[in-house]
Amino acid sequence: MNRLKAPEQQPRALPVSAGLSTAALLSSALLGAASLSPQRDYSFSFWQEIPEVKSRGLLEGLPSQQRHLQEAMFEVITSEASYLRSLRVAVFHFQLSPALRGAVTAAQVQQLFSNLSQVKDTSERFLLQLEDHLDQDVFLPGLGEVVLKNCPAFHRAYVPYVTNQMYQEQLMQRLMKGNSRFLQVLRTLEEQPVCQRQPLKAFLVLPFQRITRLKILLQNILKWAGPDSELAKSVGLAHEAVGEIVSQCNRNVQAMEQKEELVMLEKRMDFSKTKLLSSTYFTCYIIIG
Repeated sequence: MNRLKAPEQQPRALPVSAGLSTAALLSSALLGAASLSPQRDYSFSFWQEIPEVKSRGLLEGLPSQQRHLQEAMFEVITSEASYLRSLRVAVFHFQLSPALRGAVTAAQVQQLFSNLSQVKDTSERFLLQLEDHLDQDVFLPGLGEVVLKNCPAFHRAYVPYVTNQMYQEQLMQRLMKGNSRFLQVLRTLEEQPVCQRQPLKAFLVLPFQRITRLKILLQNILKWAGPDSELAKSVGLAHEAVGEIVSQCNRNVQAMEQKEELVMLEKRMDFSKTKLLSSTYFTCYIIIG
């Protein structure tokens, strides 16, 4: 099978080598491999444009509903590829930057990026399994099982990351206001072409956006899959599992926000008590004197 070069942000046509498998070429694109020298060029970002689909004439006689289904499933792969590419920028360009690490403490680096490396590794393993399945069967009949198999890893990676995101944002604000060296380094890094004019903040919010989008992508697949088909059953289970991860993320975020509100309330109450005690002491002193 020949492989696509996945879109980075929005779906767009990209050159593809006829001599590489679809999975191999996609991985090469993600790793930022040197330019390939294909004997023939393909430009595709949709399932119907995959060279194997064309060469085998798989579109002939394929109902419109089935075409929509194939495109919906294929989007899980292309969007994961684009997402992973951005994660790699966040980790290798920002998190592991010697200049950035020299501008903040090790504890601040940990708080700012949390377990982002784990999120990236989880995405890499997921994408490789999707690619393997695509190479085995271009119709992707087991996509639901692949997603469901990865849900425990999604939970371990995404829930802690999203839960800590509030503290991430708070630290970012403090650093940008009170650490001129960090701000200078950050601006220099963000100006590099690899960021495609996206700030670090945009990269840091990607995990929650992705796990939420994955749920939507699975829901879209269910719209086109036959309600009583094996595909609908497996994708339905995957949709429920991913939905539970999203719900857990939301519950944890709400709990952290409530906790933060209580802490702020306690601080205000302590401050009010201190003012009251100081005022009482001053009044007593005047009366006694």
